[in-house]
Amino acid sequence: MSGSHRTAVVRTRLRPPVAPRHALHRAGLLAVLDAGEQVTLVAAPRGSGKTVLLAQWAAGRDRTAWITFSRHDDSAPAVWRALLEALRPFCGLDGSDPLPAGTRSVVFGEVLPDVVNALHAARGLTLVLDGLDVVDDPLTRQSLYEFVERLPPHVRVVLATARPPGGPVAMVRAAGRLTEITEDDLRLDPPDTAELLSAVAGFPIAPSVVDDVRTRFDGWATGVRLAGVALRGVGGCGPLPASLTEVEEYFSAELLERVTSAQRRLLLHCGVLDEVTPDGAEALTGSPGAGEELRALAASTLFLRRTPRGFRIHPALRPVLHDVLVREEPGMLPVLAERAHRAAVRDDAGPVLVAGEPLSPRELAVLRALAGPLTLREIAAEMHLSHNTVKTHVRSVFRKLRVHERRAAVVAGRERGEPARRGLPGGREPTAGGQLATARASWRRA
Repeated sequence: MSGSHRTAVVRTRLRPPVAPRHALHRAGLLAVLDAGEQVTLVAAPRGSGKTVLLAQWAAGRDRTAWITFSRHDDSAPAVWRALLEALRPFCGLDGSDPLPAGTRSVVFGEVLPDVVNALHAARGLTLVLDGLDVVDDPLTRQSLYEFVERLPPHVRVVLATARPPGGPVAMVRAAGRLTEITEDDLRLDPPDTAELLSAVAGFPIAPSVVDDVRTRFDGWATGVRLAGVALRGVGGCGPLPASLTEVEEYFSAELLERVTSAQRRLLLHCGVLDEVTPDGAEALTGSPGAGEELRALAASTLFLRRTPRGFRIHPALRPVLHDVLVREEPGMLPVLAERAHRAAVRDDAGPVLVAGEPLSPRELAVLRALAGPLTLREIAAEMHLSHNTVKTHVRSVFRKLRVHERRAAVVAGRERGEPARRGLPGGREPTAGGQLATARASWRRA
């Protein structure tokens, strides 16, 4: 490679970050990384613990090159300068800058082949590319994917991303060279949730509060950590405040301030449902292009997760979208609820049957409410019942559906055709919040 001038690279980007205080030791996932194939993909929403996990893993390895991509990496020269700087200690690359012009021919014709050839001497090397999702430039992403495809078999690479992966992932998977760690793998289980909550809050947390936090945030590590901070002010028995300013600030900085105004409006309106289809997005927003906008948004963040019917909005994000919508468009909630009801194509299908034992009308109403972001106390207020009565209905629903947690009950109910009713049992018309809870459970492809 030719050239004489070097552009400085911030050195802190070339080493793993220091793990935060109270970081969990995920022994099972560390073992998966140890036994991984040549290419490991860690794909999950921001704040799921990807970087913390990889930093802990890298700390126990001798030959690991690390690069954390930033939003300033908007061109091939910037990315490849950082990559070369990270690899220099492990292979015979000189200290020159080969990218003064940054042309496509230089990247693909000279730099990439030279780096791959130099890595043939780098036995036992692992390269971690953290934050790959922030690299938006198509040429740069293409060059990185081609680099991964050409790596010598003795060099491992770990790709960490918060957006759906593209490039050669499907081919690498088909070739048996890929290990994957997903959002489901990183989701905190009840013991992990209790451990992190107690560590952050500084005192033991009641099991009911642990269950509430895990359900509200779906095991999302950053949400659990922020809940622990909030619990310092209310004590270990809770209850956790309905809205957490820290969580809204996180999503504002990491998502809502980074999307277009049209995508932001789409998120706010579709956030009334836990799952939305492209057709449903158009029905909710009244915009013919909302379906394509939804697909584009889902391609940029894993806070929207593809499902067989559409896209699931992360449970931790929905309450934030609700609060922002109420603040910015105060009269919109009942309008969206009505649109959701009009667009739903499935009417009342009768009670859910599980092992021959039907759910009562009241249990059905509670089950539908469990699909939304409301706490049990808030559900009780919506249904004009006591908190203890709602807890009794929840236990009965769990028993009849043969599940042990809220999310599993909602999934089991949907699989068995949980019906959509317009109002709450007893003849009461639901409030806007109650309408939305019903709409979430009744939504089907329009």
